[in-house]
Amino acid sequence: MVVVQTMTIEASTIEERLAGLTKAVEGLKKNVQEQDAKLSNMTNKMESMDERATSQTPIKLPEIQEK
Repeated sequence: MVVVQTMTIEASTIEERLAGLTKAVEGLKKNVQEQDAKLSNMTNKMESMDERATSQTPIKLPEIQEK
């Protein structure tokens, strides 16, 4: 009878650990997805800024003549 009780306790402990690990992995997965979305957003903003900068004509500064 002692062996059966020990196996049940070990099984529930393993199940609890597995549930905890599953929850941790789900949390990490959500965090990675959020970070990926932020990174994509920042990349799109940078590309947009780069496109605007290259499409504008450069400003010509007046030449200064030395005396």
